[in-house]
Amino acid sequence: MLENRSFDHLLGWSGITGTDVQSSQNTPINGASAANVNKDEDGASYPEANPAPWSMDVDPGHEFPDVIEQLTTVVTKDPLPGGTYPPITMQGFVTNWHKTMLANKDTDPPSAIMEGFRADQLPVLTALAREFCVFDNWFSALPGPTWPNRFFFHAASSGGWDHSPDLAHMADWTLLSGFRFQNGTIFDLLTKAGVNWAIYSDDELPQVRALAGISNSDIRDFDSFAGDIAKSDYPAGYTFIEPNYGNKAFPGNYKGGNSEHPMDDVTSGERFLKTIYEALRASPLWESSLLLIIYDEHGGFYDHVAPPAGQPPNDAPTDDDANSYGFKFDRLGVRVPAVLVSPLLPKNLVDHRPYDHAAWPATLESIFKLQPLTARDNSYLANGRTLDKLPLLAEPRADTPATLPPPANSKLPVFSDTAQLLEKVNLTESPAAAAPPKGTSVGFLHVAMMMHSESVKPSERQALVKTVRSIRTRRQADQYIQGVRTKIRTQRMLKR
Repeated sequence: MLENRSFDHLLGWSGITGTDVQSSQNTPINGASAANVNKDEDGASYPEANPAPWSMDVDPGHEFPDVIEQLTTVVTKDPLPGGTYPPITMQGFVTNWHKTMLANKDTDPPSAIMEGFRADQLPVLTALAREFCVFDNWFSALPGPTWPNRFFFHAASSGGWDHSPDLAHMADWTLLSGFRFQNGTIFDLLTKAGVNWAIYSDDELPQVRALAGISNSDIRDFDSFAGDIAKSDYPAGYTFIEPNYGNKAFPGNYKGGNSEHPMDDVTSGERFLKTIYEALRASPLWESSLLLIIYDEHGGFYDHVAPPAGQPPNDAPTDDDANSYGFKFDRLGVRVPAVLVSPLLPKNLVDHRPYDHAAWPATLESIFKLQPLTARDNSYLANGRTLDKLPLLAEPRADTPATLPPPANSKLPVFSDTAQLLEKVNLTESPAAAAPPKGTSVGFLHVAMMMHSESVKPSERQALVKTVRSIRTRRQADQYIQGVRTKIRTQRMLKR
């Protein structure tokens, strides 16, 4: 699961055509077009265009109020009246983006939010989408940010969360146990069924570690992934792979990673996908594998398809303050890129049917004969619309590529270590460093604390919680997060 990109933004200009999963007829993807236009505050038109910039100087808005404006043009930070989402027009992306630019003194072009990548900019993802199965109606689970969308991928629910956590909420969490859901997560279901699972992370602070029931020992270094799956006795029935998010504390530019976060170089994510695919393709697991490549949410980038209604999970919220906007979880979020890779798939499929992130736990439930977690994933099971029900071949294809094209050359600087990104940042003097941490950085602060807690004595854990609860500024959060990252990195090096 990669970061913050809409379907139109990554694959809309790819020009992919293929065989429709339902009709078996040749069909184009529902992609981008210059006929799709947004207007700014002065009435100037901005059509969809290409190419897109390799990285952004500023992170486009994608919190719940941002997405309301993007989808409906309604500007509000108040709860939805009666929980009812405003009528969707897809006409507020440019106005929301221009506010973000103004607030951050941005140097990105005003049109950047409407721009998408050409196929030659993303040769790895495009090759996989052409070779296997691309979904052009896969929506994020809710019209909001990273953390609740990732929760849906693991639990078919966000536990009622419709926004990113903040320090006020974090202070009320059962800090060392992680996020809990009424019916648990897909990892819990697999464990109860006796199915082994694995998590590989290229980051010292993987977001999945925020879930209750996940411990440090469950997280494997991605560097060992290729070697592990080269063994015929690889034990995991399900494997989740998490990217590197780069610099995620202050100044929070996410550079130096491979998650494809908008402020990082997209070609680093392409290199990551190529590594994963080629390791799996060379593995004895290849002939019986399914690999889903998915993005958590749209990251504020334009997409022309209006999100449809969604089945509410109908589970109990895990925190009284989780739902800040009165959202009923009856509306899906913006389309994201999704590609399913397997030698058991006929070549060059296009699936136009609607999905969201809960289709993934539903697929695992179908494969391993598990009970659904919520009403959202059950809606896929009840309709027989899980990914294992695609037209799979009786025998694996022998013509799948052993290697993928090299990533494009963005000519952007390559950062080998987060420390390189912080050399010129004076945390003592920067006014922004005195501001409270917010959004995703608070979630990473929580993950850092949970991982740190496993390395201290039980008698010291309450003091650790007190220390983290005392954090009030980005400077303090950065110092703590970087300290934990250094400890984890040292531990990993000692194990090698």
